[in-house]
Amino acid sequence: MKLPPLAELQYVSHPFEVHLKSDFGGVKTRPGLVFRGPAGYGEFAPFKHHSPEHAALWLQAAIEMAYDPVLPLKRLEIPINGIVPMMPLEDIPQYVKTVSAQGVTSFKVKCGSEDFADDFARVMAVRESAQLSSIRIDVNGKWDVMQAKERIFELNAFATLEYVEQPVATIQEMTQLRNLVDVPLAIDENIRLSTGISSRDLQMAADIAILKAIPSGGVRKALEIAEEIDMPIVVSGSMDTSVGLTAGLLLAANVEDLYGACGLGTGNLLETDIANTVLPERGVIQVQNAKINPMLLERSAWKMEQAEKDFWDNYLVTCYEILEQM
Repeated sequence: MKLPPLAELQYVSHPFEVHLKSDFGGVKTRPGLVFRGPAGYGEFAPFKHHSPEHAALWLQAAIEMAYDPVLPLKRLEIPINGIVPMMPLEDIPQYVKTVSAQGVTSFKVKCGSEDFADDFARVMAVRESAQLSSIRIDVNGKWDVMQAKERIFELNAFATLEYVEQPVATIQEMTQLRNLVDVPLAIDENIRLSTGISSRDLQMAADIAILKAIPSGGVRKALEIAEEIDMPIVVSGSMDTSVGLTAGLLLAANVEDLYGACGLGTGNLLETDIANTVLPERGVIQVQNAKINPMLLERSAWKMEQAEKDFWDNYLVTCYEILEQM
């Protein structure tokens, strides 16, 4: 993809910062830049703990969204799972009720707490509140193999897990664990953040692949990965605003082997947004263009510290220079 001039990106960029309803993996706000290009809007909001090289892929995805988005070819409605962060237990019943009312019948529960009892209680609260729904858990690689084996067995005995996403950190541990448990395993971080791993390695380590459009470098790049690894795919978001979420919808709209409900229901976790918030209806989200709300965008920028705005202006330059060398 040909890069637009840096000066043009700087001219069409606008800072933003949205807030989450509850802590999501240690994150309470999502700052970044949004671009208005000839084909629509793109979002550049990499997590700050990512390396500049990884962040450059987020910029590549934002440019694709704003200048040359992919068209939906295989489906126009994307099935959605609800996402349950590490929220207070007393908030879970109402949250699950709200999401279930949107037609959602699958929930992904975040696990990996310091005390496994907290994970267990959270999963049981979801199971009790959504008795007929399927439950997936996401551990973000925080368990070791033996912990994972024991905890998956215990959770599955009480909650009947659909699958477990990235229970352990490395591809070797995933492969080892897969031979010890009966519950399907899904792989996420090992696809995006590891090098030198073959499609055969991934197929040996997991049953399902989690793909994210923006951290992969855009929809086209993610589709290339999907074709290469040749596994059933669940598309997930990257805790995006309702602008960035449209990239995930386009990826899910074009994946050949879509496993099932996708993790694109993060609109329910946004306290503030910069666009009309994208939420499931009848359990699905329609593939759509981002609908920026100018008032919300201006308000989010007005509340940002100047140092934060300066950071994103400078980070845009850094990541652009990396893209020029790729």
